[in-house]
Amino acid sequence: MTFLGIRDMSGLSGSILLGTLRLSCSMLLCAFMILISAGAPTLRNWDLYLLVEALIRAPAGLLLLAIICVAVIEERARKK
Repeated sequence: MTFLGIRDMSGLSGSILLGTLRLSCSMLLCAFMILISAGAPTLRNWDLYLLVEALIRAPAGLLLLAIICVAVIEERARKK
């Protein structure tokens, strides 16, 4: 799917997909900024590294859920 394909989607599907992409990019940017500010891993900042790990892994799950939701919405829109 390309960005031109997103344009052809219904309004709700496109906004769900683009919103999820924005959220995922924001989470990855936050993870990167935390890694830069935290420095080398130590016992004092280990919890920050666990947060970064969660911020890196969560966007994949969010995008998967968004794609499933978009597919269901588009399929229902085609049946009408």
